[in-house]
Amino acid sequence: MYKSILLVAPLAAALISPCSGATRIILGDGSAAASSTYSTDRAPQYAVDGAGLYGETHTNQPSGTMWMSQDQGSSSHTVSGQWFRVDLGKVVELDHFKLWNFNFWHATAGTTNRGIKEAEIYVSSLDTTPGTDFSDGSQWTRVFDKVTFAKASGLNTYSGEPDVAFTNVLGRWLALRVLSNFNMSDLSVGISELQVFAADRPVVLPRTPLVANANEAALSGVLTYDDSQSNTVFACWGTADGGTVSSAWQNVSALGYQPTGTVFSLSVPVLANSEYAVRFHAANAVTDSWSTLSSFITAPVTVDMPSSVQESAGFLTVTFRRPAALTNYDLTVTYTLSGTAVAGSDYTVPAITSSVIAAGSAAKQISFSLTDDVTIEPDKTFTVGLTSGPFVPDATGTNTTVIADDDGPINRYAWSHLMRVALPGYSGSSTLTNFPVPILLHEGLRGFHYADFAAPADGGDLRITDASTDLAVPFEIETWDSAGTSIVWASVSRLTGTSTALNLYWGNTNAGMPQYATNGLAWASGFGGVWHLQQPNAADSTTNRNNGMAVGNVTVPGLIGSGQFFDGSNDYITVADSPSIGTNVVNSLSVSLWFRSNTVLERTNEVWRLLEKGDDYFFCQGYGNMGGAVFLIKYTNIVYAAGNGTDIASNEWHHLCGTYDGGLLRCYLDGVLVGSRTFSFSIDDDKLPLRIGSDDSGHFFSGVLDETRVESTARSADWIKACYDSQRENSTFLTYCTAGTLFKGTVFFVN
Repeated sequence: MYKSILLVAPLAAALISPCSGATRIILGDGSAAASSTYSTDRAPQYAVDGAGLYGETHTNQPSGTMWMSQDQGSSSHTVSGQWFRVDLGKVVELDHFKLWNFNFWHATAGTTNRGIKEAEIYVSSLDTTPGTDFSDGSQWTRVFDKVTFAKASGLNTYSGEPDVAFTNVLGRWLALRVLSNFNMSDLSVGISELQVFAADRPVVLPRTPLVANANEAALSGVLTYDDSQSNTVFACWGTADGGTVSSAWQNVSALGYQPTGTVFSLSVPVLANSEYAVRFHAANAVTDSWSTLSSFITAPVTVDMPSSVQESAGFLTVTFRRPAALTNYDLTVTYTLSGTAVAGSDYTVPAITSSVIAAGSAAKQISFSLTDDVTIEPDKTFTVGLTSGPFVPDATGTNTTVIADDDGPINRYAWSHLMRVALPGYSGSSTLTNFPVPILLHEGLRGFHYADFAAPADGGDLRITDASTDLAVPFEIETWDSAGTSIVWASVSRLTGTSTALNLYWGNTNAGMPQYATNGLAWASGFGGVWHLQQPNAADSTTNRNNGMAVGNVTVPGLIGSGQFFDGSNDYITVADSPSIGTNVVNSLSVSLWFRSNTVLERTNEVWRLLEKGDDYFFCQGYGNMGGAVFLIKYTNIVYAAGNGTDIASNEWHHLCGTYDGGLLRCYLDGVLVGSRTFSFSIDDDKLPLRIGSDDSGHFFSGVLDETRVESTARSADWIKACYDSQRENSTFLTYCTAGTLFKGTVFFVN
């Protein structure tokens, strides 16, 4: 026996519409809210408005009848991984759901192929909207690894797919994650309708018990679904789990009639140093149900952590510990973080500030990621404090450690080798801060040998400092090749004049890879995305991790290390939209890349596109006869552009950069300003993906791309010229001095 609780259509605003059968909510208490969301990469003309069903029969409607992920022919995503998520408004016991597959109004075989063939099914009971990482077990439970559906008939007599039944599943949120459609070369996928049905039983959920002291605890819960009946709720607790048999419990207390959605509670006496199980029982004249198990202990939980930790350790281990004799059930603890350490700057804020000490275990260890930077700062305190919960609160539930700053001038004699790298090639008059330069290491450099590293396999003992202060600077090892050339990007603190220099140290058996060499700190100053294009699925080196997905491009030799080859027909890299390359750059932007075209890029006859971010900013060729390289941005879909004005020869490396500072857009080629245009508006932000190597309208690039960047600041002419000079072929921007050995020991002064 079940009751239909919801007929789902994906736009929440449609739920109040009286004319759409697809949006009707059939609930005994008549008070559920419902909404749904879905993969954002979809075709807007197929927005769901609930017209997929008229009454209980699917009819062919000309528009707005379904959810569909994307236009046919577009290739900005894959079918697998598209998703549809619905909010049932409250936690219910799920009985089954029924799906109407994609049954488009012109009903050809090609369109019905877009229906879901296989999907994973997920459920969540969270009060707040769960995320879309369905592998996150703290938010989602996968209840079906794979459900297979049939293709829709394409007729208005189509009656939907067979019911998919649940067994003992509670949830408020239901999600379908698509695995395949009926023609994987058609990248569109969709459904016409989804109906969800609840079991004919009330649902009662426990809340976390709160222990006031060793002799008193508060038990609480909530009736989320009443099955259209008046329900009496009973609280059952004891030192043993009585299961779903009332007589098996040591203590049973009737709480009387309980309305849905209202938290009820009961204060109960308990014994010290004991462990208790709790369940709630909801019963009406027709049926009943039991809650899941919760538990508490009448003893403290302690927080153990070291008294101090070095920032460079990269992590801090914290242990939550309960008495070894009280471990029969899972125990959930929640905590707060405080102290002088700054969240997000000195340590990474965890997504969830709770932890479960598993049944049978007396302790649970968790780790906090510490930020290893190069800034000299005072030591910081880091405090973990347990909040009220299913245990006795006392002073042992709070502990503090000191995060010791270990930055400052390097102890050079802890390293065995040193090489100075001078930067005499800077020709600008301004001082550049946190400027990234590529350092190329190989055994052709005088005195440099990989065998002198303590970690020759990955260069983990390498350190780079400002030669004037010997303070460490952040760097990134793009590639490490102990049999060839290694590429290291160092963030120069202050690049000024021709006397700036860096010191490189190596040969320290006690030095491991610093966290700042891998966490994106080298690109922290205004960089939204940095793609070295060393591999087809282009990794973003910044902390934003805007990683790309390859569509046909392949790795070939590039300007600096490897680059990516695009065939000019259908190759590109797609990067999902994020604020760091979209919303955050609409008023201040720099975008740059290196290219080597297979063909002449003519100033006319627009054919090629090197890069496009949705319909917002572009690198293209020939637009409006403006040149072989054109920087183009849009405001209210109106084009503003600047270009180099001439053809660009094939098979030559060129650096292209476009900037916008809120008043002027500029186009630079090989470090020289070649075009500009007055513009004083915010760039459009349509939140579509970034494409490297093409646009989304059939214009592709033929050639090799390398070193692509999007930045949230308009870089100066000096900065752009320094980028070109330090990265170009046969660059003399850097001078490598002879590597030498550092000696240590006792110094004697002799007269």
